[in-house]
Amino acid sequence: DGNGGFTHQSMFYPMSGKNIDIYAVHPYSPSADLNAELSFTVTPDQTTNTGYLQSDLLYASKADVSRTKNSILLNFSHKLSKLEFTVLEGDEADLTDLNKINILNIKPSASLNVTTGVLGNASGSAVNIADKGVHGTASVDETEVSGIEAIIIPQNIATGIKLFEINIGDVK
Repeated sequence: DGNGGFTHQSMFYPMSGKNIDIYAVHPYSPSADLNAELSFTVTPDQTTNTGYLQSDLLYASKADVSRTKNSILLNFSHKLSKLEFTVLEGDEADLTDLNKINILNIKPSASLNVTTGVLGNASGSAVNIADKGVHGTASVDETEVSGIEAIIIPQNIATGIKLFEINIGDVK
């Protein structure tokens, strides 16, 4: 439901008794269609849980499921790439004013084939992604800040393209 919850409506097997195929995508998309590619775009502002969770594309499928009264287990897999950062304090510098890490020049979109689970190539105009987990001012005794992360569409970045920007105070 876009907030980390999962709801469903009761589903009934065909009267013919034939088996069914099940496909599931998170986050929910009313435009998901088995006959078309599902477009997906990561949220550039992932500094909040909402922005971060909306950027996490999960997929599950189960084919040829026979009629049962039991729950059907779906194993979801992450379709995108997660970047995790740990920033270490350097000589004559501290982390007290670490306030931002951006991932630069990222194509934010891709398509997902709902029946196969295959993710298409990254597309769209390049954007900057603001990471989750940068907490502003570190304590004076802190020598590293970890837990900084962002989700992006898997892609190749050309040589020479600036990829990361770390802001400590007014210094980039």
